[in-house]
Amino acid sequence: MLHTDAVQVVGRLPIDVKALPIDLMSLSGHKFYGPQGVGALYIRSGVELQPYLFGGGQENGLYSGTQPVAAIGGLGLAAELAQKELATETARLLELREKLKAGLEVFNVFTLTGHPIERLPHHLSFCHAFMGGREIVRKLDQFGIAVSAGSACSSGKILPSPTLLAMGFTDREALGGFRLSLGKETTTEDIDRVISVFETLFTC
Repeated sequence: MLHTDAVQVVGRLPIDVKALPIDLMSLSGHKFYGPQGVGALYIRSGVELQPYLFGGGQENGLYSGTQPVAAIGGLGLAAELAQKELATETARLLELREKLKAGLEVFNVFTLTGHPIERLPHHLSFCHAFMGGREIVRKLDQFGIAVSAGSACSSGKILPSPTLLAMGFTDREALGGFRLSLGKETTTEDIDRVISVFETLFTC
């Protein structure tokens, strides 16, 4: 039985659940501009699950409680719009991502994590060899630039990323990990400004 967390992929890359060898797939509405607090779980036909909450029998008996109809409708509409815009938006984000990657790779203190090409079109992550990710977040925040150090589920924990450690990075490098994400409102001018701020902060 295979479950995949596709939260970052929906609305960015095509997903064909018939072709992929997955039994369960979770997604979150706000990641593709739907309402906060609503998600969905794909369940392959024939997969049987045990109820999570018992009571009223909603969600085919799997999760009792009144469904948030407005949020569900918003998620559905957001999914439709994401599907329509997928090809053009993915191409646009890829172009911006590569521009940002090229702009940051000139600084010898950053190491790109993950595959240089086979990665999400709106996502870049780096490790800083000598500075913690949270310090980088604070420095950039002063310029109005929001980046992330670590995942949302590990917020508040000052520990090296287990994912980066599993990829072969040292504890020190993994503590210097940070992520930049692009979105529908990201422009070429935004990328130019981010590169300029990085040049101000990290040029020795």
